[in-house]
Amino acid sequence: MFILAFVGVSIYFGIRAWNWNSDFHEWIDAKPMQMTVDLRTPSTHSAPFTQTCVVAHSQSIYVAYENPDANDKNIAEHFAGLKGTVTIRNPTGTEIRTEHFDAESIRLWGDDPTLVGFRPFSNGEYTAEIEIQHGASKIEGTQHELYARNDLCGLELLPAYVQGAISAVALLIAIVIACFTAPLVARHGFRTQLPDGKG
Repeated sequence: MFILAFVGVSIYFGIRAWNWNSDFHEWIDAKPMQMTVDLRTPSTHSAPFTQTCVVAHSQSIYVAYENPDANDKNIAEHFAGLKGTVTIRNPTGTEIRTEHFDAESIRLWGDDPTLVGFRPFSNGEYTAEIEIQHGASKIEGTQHELYARNDLCGLELLPAYVQGAISAVALLIAIVIACFTAPLVARHGFRTQLPDGKG
């Protein structure tokens, strides 16, 4: 009975650890929102925002920007004059998040600069509104891809490690119990009592 209980616990937490690990790698690759805007012209744009990750320490909207001359020190110059807001709304139109951005707030993280960052919100379907209040005067082109990413550092995998450890410990306990009880069962479990009292 105890063996089955610990095996059940091991399987339960093993599955949870596997699912969390799978979700984590999906969160890393996910782009909850994508849209194309003209950062040079005052305008308003909207696109669906599918929220699936509430455990990220933050979420950011990036600009797909290929320019070998861009670096941490001069990235603001590339977006000179840019000013606007990002607003996340739920299906009823209620404002969930509003963040302002300008050229000075843009930072270069990895390959692309971040337009704005915000705290995660509940999972679900939302709408992201991008308002360009003042255009970037120096940026080239009229089609600029914006996309959202989950900012994950690896600590979000901790629950998977903890649940995996619980699964392993439960399985180990089940094995230890089985090792102690198996010899007893082999010696005594199948003895039959004869009518005269002799076994």
